[in-house]
Amino acid sequence: MDQEQKIKRISEVARILNQLFPKGLFKKRWWLPEFGFEFKNPFDLNSELEDESQRIQKLIENKGWKKNKNTFWTHWINLNLTEKELILNMKQKFRNVLYKALRYQETEQTYIQIDKKMSFIDVFLKNYSSYKNLKKFIGPSDAFLLAEVKSGLSFKNHFIVLAFKNGLETPIAGMLFFVHSNTCSYRAGWNTKLGYEYKAHTLMFWEVILELKKRKISKLDLGGLLPEEAPELTKFKCGIGGRSIKAVG
Repeated sequence: MDQEQKIKRISEVARILNQLFPKGLFKKRWWLPEFGFEFKNPFDLNSELEDESQRIQKLIENKGWKKNKNTFWTHWINLNLTEKELILNMKQKFRNVLYKALRYQETEQTYIQIDKKMSFIDVFLKNYSSYKNLKKFIGPSDAFLLAEVKSGLSFKNHFIVLAFKNGLETPIAGMLFFVHSNTCSYRAGWNTKLGYEYKAHTLMFWEVILELKKRKISKLDLGGLLPEEAPELTKFKCGIGGRSIKAVG
């Protein structure tokens, strides 16, 4: 593939991305450094590859995208550990909250439902969209999540987790997970005032861990960490235990 063909291909990718993620008012679009085409030749400071890398980066930026200064940072849980080891690896505060959430469950104040048939997908997406607008956080749109779910329905590798308070028909919190090979990834979630009160997300993550261990899944990916933009969410995910991993960028 010659240089002109490479530039044309990158331009086409940028065009498709612009269609999928149109630029809105006060809305910025970012691309991560690991996709920065940093293939500079270390043995030749005047390498044509370095020039081509700069041209490709400039081309993408001219299409309205800005380079993200941060690489992707996520958090992994090793599910090969025993239940006792997983609990001991949790931060003390998270462990105490889990015990409290378990007491709510044991006294039948709350219960968890794992929806493997995705029957609650409409309910989940409606609540997710409302929660996202309320908290004003950056995340995939409900339409994008629905497209992801539909694309994987035939593989039966998605599931929704919902928390309920006894006496109420509607869920008080929800989470969406994707399974791929021997790994499960947390994709999105939402919460309510009652969900916070009954520590629903803490209990849900624990129930998911137990479910995945039964299915012989070895790793749980909790998704992106944003220490500056979402410090409380980052602290919550790290409290579960495991280890943080940064993508090479």
